[in-house]
Amino acid sequence: MRSVLLLTSFLVACYARKTSWSYAIDLDKAISTDKFRCMKEQGHSAVFIRAYDPSGQGQFDSHARDNFLNAKQAGLTTEMFMTPNPRSTKSGKDQFMDLYRGLQTSGIDVNRIFVQVTSPRMWPDNAKKNQAFLKDIIKAANV
Repeated sequence: MRSVLLLTSFLVACYARKTSWSYAIDLDKAISTDKFRCMKEQGHSAVFIRAYDPSGQGQFDSHARDNFLNAKQAGLTTEMFMTPNPRSTKSGKDQFMDLYRGLQTSGIDVNRIFVQVTSPRMWPDNAKKNQAFLKDIIKAANV
């Protein structure tokens, strides 16, 4: 029994992937190429750029395109995220499609979008409605 446990531990140790991490930042304000370069020099390797702004009824973020281009020019990896507005009259699908069209119009090609769900005061108290809203976004993204 002891030898089986040791062998299993050895195999796990041999085949376990080495984990790594890096610094990243998420942002929703306009950032210049020079500031992105400074972030890179300080050890950041990636930026998460807000591409969907929840203010009002929600819309494509006006800073997303320039932030994407500036970050790329500074040599940073870019990821895009949306902060949906569940209190909007727009459905989750409509908000995602606004985001998608904004990315296309801006010439930004991505293979994933992160959905930021962090502010409890933005969300209604109805958990089932909130889940349906998020599922609507996911369904729109999978088409």
